[in-house]
Amino acid sequence: MPIFTTECAIPTCHVNGGPPPNLIADKAYDELMGLGYVDTTNAESSILYVRMVSTTNPMPPAGVLPAEQIAYVLAWIEQGALNN
Repeated sequence: MPIFTTECAIPTCHVNGGPPPNLIADKAYDELMGLGYVDTTNAESSILYVRMVSTTNPMPPAGVLPAEQIAYVLAWIEQGALNN
């Protein structure tokens, strides 16, 4: 959640009224899971992960996140993307 809060749930991005998914704290998990951004059976094909590592259309648009943050998100997905 800290990665999403700092990098994604910012004005004009993934907040109320912005493009989906809404990544503010109380909505992030339900949005990511309910809208199909996370695939726990094939973590590397998850839309969330694919967009984070994209070199042509990365999220966040300012550029690719540090490798450590991307690794945390991938590990979370691989471990079942629990709501914890």
